[in-house]
Amino acid sequence: MTMTEAPEAQAGPHSTGHRTRLQKRASKTRNRLLKAALQLFREKGIEATAIVEITELADLGKGTFYRHFSNKGEMVIVVVDDIVDRLSALWDVIVPGPRTLQEAVDRVVAGHLEFFLGNRAEFGLLFREKLLARLQADSLEPLERPYVRYLRELESRLAPHMTVSLDPLKVRRFVYATAGFVSGALSFAVIGLGSGEITRSMQPLRQGFVTAAVAFLGGGRDARDAGAPERPA
Repeated sequence: MTMTEAPEAQAGPHSTGHRTRLQKRASKTRNRLLKAALQLFREKGIEATAIVEITELADLGKGTFYRHFSNKGEMVIVVVDDIVDRLSALWDVIVPGPRTLQEAVDRVVAGHLEFFLGNRAEFGLLFREKLLARLQADSLEPLERPYVRYLRELESRLAPHMTVSLDPLKVRRFVYATAGFVSGALSFAVIGLGSGEITRSMQPLRQGFVTAAVAFLGGGRDARDAGAPERPA
């Protein structure tokens, strides 16, 4: 080193670079825990999964778990909240927004299908039978809040296109029906079709399902207009 050259500053424990590396490491560890938890929740169910099983699958210590989550319930909320965010975002990717209930329902169904094809494990977790049953009660239990939020997100996409108030029970049944319809895509995947081929193959079925769902929900402005008598010429 020459006289005019200054030595490079050493990165101390409180430097920006050091903090960034720690944050990246913590994020990576957290994601490992979430990935392991998602796999076990899907395979065994939330109730049957123990924290020690999550840490073993993630190849991390139990103490590491508690540095990121206070308990399993908090982890479940994080996992399902993320699923709800990503799924509901798919309902809004097309602009402009839907003009009729038919279009709104079609976008909701299409978003569920796209999410299922790319995130089968997450979809299965959101639509497990036990958890769907919980959607039938307006509960404020912490573990159920993400599922209630999912319903609210769904209702917010449909309500603007209704001429009557949405029936909460019908919305929940629509959720059941949509999950069942979308899960049918698995039969196409088993015989080797790719996501694009599956979407195209299911298009005629989707149109029929959407039409039936709109009639079931009732009260759409498009349904009102379709049933209005023709004006005399």
